Amino acid sequence: MARKFRVVVNGKSYEVEVEDLGTGAATAAPAPAPVAAPAPVAAAAPAPVAAAPAAASAPVPAGAEVVAAPMPGKILKVVTSVGATVNNGDVLLILEAMKMENEIMASVTGTVKEVRTKEGDSVNTGDVLVVIG
Repeated sequence: MARKFRVVVNGKSYEVEVEDLGTGAATAAPAPAPVAAPAPVAAAAPAPVAAAPAAASAPVPAGAEVVAAPMPGKILKVVTSVGATVNNGDVLLILEAMKMENEIMASVTGTVKEVRTKEGDSVNTGDVLVVIG
């Protein structure tokens, strides 16, 4: 299923189509115009995208719940650890986005199987942060 978004870069509007692959990874199919975007914007985008497939490509165990980044940002603090028991609503980590601290919470009760990020990491929307089983 593809979703379309309008992105404004330096006052210029671009239409971007994003396809959900259903595996936790997302592929962006930008319109031809963003190629002409200013170099700083184009240089900043590839770095996080290159890091995301390694974490996103790792298989998630059957029956496990994935906690994904709801928005792009920087991980300020990881509150949980592998093996910790968490309840629905427990804070797992703090994500800074647009100068605001956002608590990323567990959506289910279970045991933390994986923490796929660390403090200081930059993440994109949809990146797998924590796996709860």
